[in-house]
Amino acid sequence: MSVDRSDIAPFMTTGEAYELAKRQRSDLQQLEGLIKLNEVQKELTRSTYFPIVNAFASYGYLGNVPDNRTIISQVNGQSFNYTSRDLGFFDSAYWDPTFAVGVQLNWNLFNGFQTRSRMQQNQIAIKKSQIDLEMAMQGIYLEVDQAVRNVQTAWERINSQERNIERAELNYEYAVTRLREGVGTAIEERQANLLLDQTRLTYLAAVFDYLTAVSRLETAIGKPV
Repeated sequence: MSVDRSDIAPFMTTGEAYELAKRQRSDLQQLEGLIKLNEVQKELTRSTYFPIVNAFASYGYLGNVPDNRTIISQVNGQSFNYTSRDLGFFDSAYWDPTFAVGVQLNWNLFNGFQTRSRMQQNQIAIKKSQIDLEMAMQGIYLEVDQAVRNVQTAWERINSQERNIERAELNYEYAVTRLREGVGTAIEERQANLLLDQTRLTYLAAVFDYLTAVSRLETAIGKPV
């Protein structure tokens, strides 16, 4: 009776597991994102030291359109002959183009040291988030290290229990042979059988402990469930 070794992932060192945890743990990613967010906030605060320049340009038409848009004019070469025509609402005679360009500069030269105070607060927030990240990484390293050790210990227990099963099976076969040949007793055979059953149960418990340790290691390195 043995565990299927093809389903068991090869052992990884604490360093390998820790590198996986740094890439996969969502709590570390959140702390790293918080540091970047605080750095962006600091740059936004710093930008208030500089002037704000607004440029604008506009182009349009200004018109004065009368209600009576009928034009009467003299016919060329005829002193007493006149003609009339109606101009449209958007005729160029009533509309003049307009164009404007300008630049506006806003610069807050003094705000009672509010910007400097906010800069200091932003720097403190960045430092605090960096310390939180460092402490979290140290805690994760200890968690990963313990998880790796538990997996290794549980695997050694499985190997030990496999050898105990082999010995219990040989002992049971020997007791059965002695009983069949008449040199042993039924009590010896039952005791050997009971010892074999107990050894198998202990092996199954070791397998359960190993699978539990593997699950905790996967949690420690941030492996998706």
